[in-house]
Amino acid sequence: ANPPNEFVPSGGSVYFTADLGLWRASPAEGPVRLTAIAAACPRSLGASTLFFGTDAPTGAELWKTDGSLDGEVLLKDIRSGPTGSQPSCGGVVDQTLFFGAHTGATGPGLWKSDGTPAGTVLVEDIRPGNPDSIAAGSFPNATVGNRFFFVADDGVSGSELWTSDGSPEGTALVRDVEPGAGGSSPGDLREVDGALVFRACTTAAGCEIWASDGTETGTLQLAHVAAGPGGSTPGGFTPLGTQILFAASNTAADTALWAIPKSAIPDPDGDGLFDATEASLGTNPLPADSDGDDLADGDELHRHHTDPLDPD
Repeated sequence: ANPPNEFVPSGGSVYFTADLGLWRASPAEGPVRLTAIAAACPRSLGASTLFFGTDAPTGAELWKTDGSLDGEVLLKDIRSGPTGSQPSCGGVVDQTLFFGAHTGATGPGLWKSDGTPAGTVLVEDIRPGNPDSIAAGSFPNATVGNRFFFVADDGVSGSELWTSDGSPEGTALVRDVEPGAGGSSPGDLREVDGALVFRACTTAAGCEIWASDGTETGTLQLAHVAAGPGGSTPGGFTPLGTQILFAASNTAADTALWAIPKSAIPDPDGDGLFDATEASLGTNPLPADSDGDDLADGDELHRHHTDPLDPD
C-alpha cells in the first residue's frame, strides 16, 4: 500500500494520491477514492484537478477530474499506444499546468495545458530528437509571478536553469552557470518574495545558494557557506520573517540549520529585478516603477513585455 501523498487543496477539499489512486477528502465526508486507474501528480486548475493517470490502453497520460466518483476523463492522448507520454510532474502558473512529456519523436519536451484538449500543447522541444531534456517522473521547478522556472538539459549547456512564459519565444536558458556539458545541476527551486532561490553547483565554489530574477545578469550566487570548491550543498530553502532558512554543511561542521537575510537578494525596491539587471537596463533600482506608468519594472519586462523606461 502507498501512503497518502501529494496533497493539493481545491474547492474546499483536498486531493491526494494513495494506494496508486486519486482521492478526495473534506471535513464533511472524509476520504473518497475517485479513480480506479493509477494516479500521480494532482494539480488544481480552476474547477478541475489535473493528474497523470495510467491505464493499459493509453499508458501514462494527462487526465482530469471534476471531483465526482468516476468523473475522470483522459484529457489528451499525447503519445498513442500503451507506452504513453510518461509525463513529468511540473507546476501551475496563472491556471496553466506546465509539465514534461514524450511524443516518441520529441521528448520529454516542455508542455502546457489549460485543462482542455486543444489547450494541451508542446511549448518547446528543448533538446530536439529523443534524448531526455527534462528528468522523468518529476523535475525541479518553481513558479515566480507569471514565470515557470525549471531545470532542463539542451545537450549543449548541460543541466541548467530555464524559464518559460508559456510561449516558444518566451522559453529560454536563464544562465549557463557552469559552462560545459555537465551544467550546474540546479535544485531545490523556491520562490522567495518575488525572486527565485535555488542551489547550483560550480567547479570554483561547489554547490551553494543562488538567486535569480529570470535574467542572465540577475542570476548570481548569494553566499559561499563552505570555503573552497567543496560547497555546502544547501537545500530546503524556507522563508521565515526577514530570513531564509536552509540546511547546509561547511568544513567545520556536519549539516546544520543556516540562515541568510532576505536583504541579500539584491532587489531593494521589490520590483522583481535585481540591481545588476536594473543597471544593465538603465532603470532606477530604488523606485519600483521607473517610468511612472503604475507598472513595476519587473512586470513590464516579464509579464507585459514592455519597456520599463517608456510610460505605456
